Amino acid sequence: MGVIYHRAVFKGRGTELALVSIVTTVLALCVVTIRITARAFLTNALGHDDAAIVFSMIFSIALCIVNCISVYYGVGKPISTLLPYEIHRALLVRSLSPFPPFLTQS
Repeated sequence: MGVIYHRAVFKGRGTELALVSIVTTVLALCVVTIRITARAFLTNALGHDDAAIVFSMIFSIALCIVNCISVYYGVGKPISTLLPYEIHRALLVRSLSPFPPFLTQS
């Protein structure tokens, strides 16, 4: 990953958050697309589990978008480098996540 970016330039971990969010969401979208296509055209057997997978994929895409927007507004940067209004804006954007905050915090 050192080839893609250099941490000294970005001064934070926001780029890692955005990169991991995008890569995993794209991989998951590919897998879900293949599964739904196979189930729909090869077996003609779409079920409730497939609907749940599509529903969760929609939330995954929404979370990826919120993560990328959050990084743009300062999430992942050291708090000492942000101005008070930037901190407020970053937290506001992060609160738009489709999941409650207690489910997305580690």
